[in-house]
Amino acid sequence: GVDLSEALFAPDHLIEVNVEIDPPDWAILRQEGRSVPGVFTGCQRDYEYTYFRARVTVDGEAYNDVAIRKKGFLGSLSALRPSLKLNFGKYVDGRTHADMKRMTLNNNHSDPTNANQCMTYALFTKAGAVAPRCNFAHVVVNGTDLGIYTHLESIKKPMLRRHFDDDSGNLYEGQGADFIDTRLDLMELKTNEEENDRSDLDAVTAALELDNAELLDALEPLVDIDAFLTFWAMEVLTGHWDSYSGGRNNYLTYHDPTSDRFVFIPWGTDAVLRGPSAAVSASGILARRLYLMDETRQRYLDQLQRHLGTAWDESALLDQVNRLEDHVARTCFQERA
Repeated sequence: GVDLSEALFAPDHLIEVNVEIDPPDWAILRQEGRSVPGVFTGCQRDYEYTYFRARVTVDGEAYNDVAIRKKGFLGSLSALRPSLKLNFGKYVDGRTHADMKRMTLNNNHSDPTNANQCMTYALFTKAGAVAPRCNFAHVVVNGTDLGIYTHLESIKKPMLRRHFDDDSGNLYEGQGADFIDTRLDLMELKTNEEENDRSDLDAVTAALELDNAELLDALEPLVDIDAFLTFWAMEVLTGHWDSYSGGRNNYLTYHDPTSDRFVFIPWGTDAVLRGPSAAVSASGILARRLYLMDETRQRYLDQLQRHLGTAWDESALLDQVNRLEDHVARTCFQERA
């Protein structure tokens, strides 16, 4: 059948989102969040935001009992314009909007242009990497206009099904996490939580402890190396410093049951496209080990050069900036009217 989500994520579609929530619930939701000491002492690593019920209207279609919560780690936290997660099926089983159970609305707190995230995910997609879809939403809560948000595809099973033949694998989110013993527990399992079989992570970690002579033979059955090199090159080209290669942060990795290999997915691309970046960024141990071997360093540099000549099309990027600027400017005019 027709995939209704394609129209929902059309780049020129500004989604109208109106939220009605009990004011006391909204007051609690806005103030929730981690603290810096709580994160870095480990006390709030497993912090969970509270879900509330709300009436939500999306492009004129109204839904009662929609689950809503705040989202954000540290850099995007705001009590005035909180980033939001909507779940249409949490309290009403099976319900979706445009075939989507969830909506992720980012407040662009670290992205005053409102453009970085959508442009960056589009670049990853153009390069052939797995990346979420993205466009914009105009958000109003209890009559207060909160302005333009980035509407981002949630990385859940529906998204996995668009890219992989099998969505039953382990999906992990990395925030300060890596394939080393001291950071492995920071890999947050997002699927198959009850089974909690993390042996796939252990296998990659063990392979990365081998010497150079054995490394590739051990890694290639476990990680899609070509896909990782594309992912890595695009992190560098877009200046995504708060990333896997930049700081072991803001990424997901999926263990695809069909290939039995890990594939990396970008996330948290709000602080990007801010000027020239280094030719290499290799904080993540997988990137570092591959860069320190002549063969894979050259493969990485070849990917960097290839995508610089194809995905990184400056005239197309400037056209996209102009379209986005016009899109947001028209919206701001409508908000002021």
